[in-house]
Amino acid sequence: MVVAAIALIPELWLIYEWLFDNIGLLRELSSYLGMGYDTLSIGGALFIVLGVMSMIFVKIDDEMPEPGSPVPFIGFSGQLSPVLKSCLKLLLRMLLAFFLVFPLLLAVGMALALATMMLFIWAATAIYYVTMRRHRDSDERQYRENTSRFVCPECGKVFDRPDYRLESTVVPGLKPSIFGIKRIETETKTFDCYGSASGRKLIEQSCPGCRATVGTKEGKPWVLTIAGGPGSGKTSFAFSAIGGMMGSMGNDNASSASLYRSEDVSALSMYRGGRCQPTAQSLRASHILCFESSRFVTQRMAYLCDIGGGYFLSGGSESDLQPQYAYNDAIAFVVDPCAEDPARKASEAYYGFMERYRRLNRMDASRTIRTPIAVVVTHADRQGAFHGVPDEGVREAMVGSGFFNLVNMIEKDFSSVSFFACDATKEGGASAAMRHLCRITGSGMEDFFRGPSR
Repeated sequence: MVVAAIALIPELWLIYEWLFDNIGLLRELSSYLGMGYDTLSIGGALFIVLGVMSMIFVKIDDEMPEPGSPVPFIGFSGQLSPVLKSCLKLLLRMLLAFFLVFPLLLAVGMALALATMMLFIWAATAIYYVTMRRHRDSDERQYRENTSRFVCPECGKVFDRPDYRLESTVVPGLKPSIFGIKRIETETKTFDCYGSASGRKLIEQSCPGCRATVGTKEGKPWVLTIAGGPGSGKTSFAFSAIGGMMGSMGNDNASSASLYRSEDVSALSMYRGGRCQPTAQSLRASHILCFESSRFVTQRMAYLCDIGGGYFLSGGSESDLQPQYAYNDAIAFVVDPCAEDPARKASEAYYGFMERYRRLNRMDASRTIRTPIAVVVTHADRQGAFHGVPDEGVREAMVGSGFFNLVNMIEKDFSSVSFFACDATKEGGASAAMRHLCRITGSGMEDFFRGPSR
């Protein structure tokens, strides 16, 4: 207490000088001590603070504990050393605990970091697969609408999609996959793999069966089987439809029309010149007409499958089965009313055709065929029972001309039968039958065939 009182003397003095503005003595004292007035003031303030703290500590040290206190009070200064020791022990324990727990915390932290990284990778992978699946489904819908299937022009077999050649790699049925959603990159090039409107259709393609390089460009095929006896006018019927289509450029609805095979170009020229070469009995190659239009995303391809009439007779080839019988969209059975004994020849050709058709499709005679068939009477321009007869009256004319059994058999075998008469020697003469078959099969090509020329 005495120390505190002594410490307060200079403080009280400085406070008195400051309150009563009597700082002359302070200035003289600062000059005598060789220091500035500000320095002396700051020092005095510090001295005051120290004096107050000394009083506090003295009070704490002199203060007696409460009666009944369980721990004897030794004062703050006496407790400072134990407090410091306790803090040091606590710090050492914390350090020890840290070093003991640190490996576990490190392992947990690394596990959390790895889990976060894997979660991000899995999420990104899941998003990629979902996106790929959506594009794959969208691509499948586009392909079904704009291409539907691949029919090889060389071997005549049908596949879901062709093979695509990406430089030195052959990819079956190019579509969105884990290697690319919209495009696939190789070492030197990038190839489109999504959508019918993309550049995928321009990639080099080949047949998965015979490996032949094809130029179908994902065109949508429409397959017509042409059957009939020898000399009935099957080839003339095919080129009548082709010539009418190309001559009118699809009734001005097509931007381009062309024949897939170069030999058909020369055959069409011969047909226009009045000559039509008979089709070989073993010929499998079909006449393919390709045309493009702004109405469609991909080109349209009409496969007119013609084979020599001898194939349908009893002496025809039994091993040369026509693969298009399994997937054709429509059938045209051609009858020549001007042939010798036309009903017998037509019926014999029909027997042979149905026997091969049902055998290839493994169908018994009791099963009705749902593929539409058009019975086409050629040479309707000549004098006879069919001259000038409209299409609506062709069936009755056939029944009255000895074709009753043939008509009966056809209507028994097929659920959709139609009858037409045409002059197959003129371009466009077969267009009425072609338009009808295209319309009922939903090909969308009926507007591309010029009206009949009778």
